[in-house]
Amino acid sequence: MKVYNIRNTHEFFEKLSGSKGIVELVDKNGVRLPLTAGNGKTAQFPFPQIYGEIDELELCFQYGEDCRRILTYLLNRRNKTIA
Repeated sequence: MKVYNIRNTHEFFEKLSGSKGIVELVDKNGVRLPLTAGNGKTAQFPFPQIYGEIDELELCFQYGEDCRRILTYLLNRRNKTIA
């Protein structure tokens, strides 16, 4: 899943940390870095402190339900911004 224009990275990574499975960041070379370790545990990387805002990010989810949950969060966030 590609994600665009994340301005509140702290809230976004909190949502990711609630994932049941592993969530990985995919870089432009296809290298995958774990953002979550599964079961609600975060990986060792302090990503929210590295990014101020995120223009584009590609994520890979172990479980489809985690992907759907994040997609729902992003769509709800977008609708609040537009309204």
